[in-house]
Amino acid sequence: MTYGLVIDNDYLRQYPEYKDKTDSQITAADRSKVALKEMNVYQGEATQRCDQLISQHGDQNRNTATVGCRIYNASGDRITVNFTHSWVGHFFKESPDEYVENGQWSVFVVVADPVGAAIYRTTGQTDIFVGWRHYSHAAWADDISCYVESREKDHWWAVGSEGNLKDRLEKSGRSSTDNHYGYKVTGSIGGSNPNSFQVIIEKS
Repeated sequence: MTYGLVIDNDYLRQYPEYKDKTDSQITAADRSKVALKEMNVYQGEATQRCDQLISQHGDQNRNTATVGCRIYNASGDRITVNFTHSWVGHFFKESPDEYVENGQWSVFVVVADPVGAAIYRTTGQTDIFVGWRHYSHAAWADDISCYVESREKDHWWAVGSEGNLKDRLEKSGRSSTDNHYGYKVTGSIGGSNPNSFQVIIEKS
């Protein structure tokens, strides 16, 4: 489920600096900049939906870890899910949204001691790996981790293998960032809420 308004060229024209600009004069970097400024507007609704799904699953099974994922698209354009992969666990009720517009949050929950990933493709033909890992017995920082990468189109699994990425995910910490092929991606998991995983994708 997505939350937020689509931040496109028409949206930008409500601001004085973009009011008289044509489509060709407004760039993805411009749209990304505005999306980042307005990231918090719908963040509360996205977080609330995550908490609702986590609570619903908790009523059914309290013996395994659950992670609420919030993906914010500030890439400047639409991103689409190229594919998802689960080494352990599965999605609860809702799979990741097929596409997320610039300025929107995408929300989904993974359960059953999840270790998995979603790969998003940008309009710039960059593929972005977003990975999570959370075990129910997590008593140390290295039992909860996330890992992100920004790479060329079709990098996974032609270059980055399933085994290699799982190994990187397991060795990663509670935060991860990467900046390649025109996009910066930042992820963080845990913190004050061990069930929370947040990712920001922006134009670099």
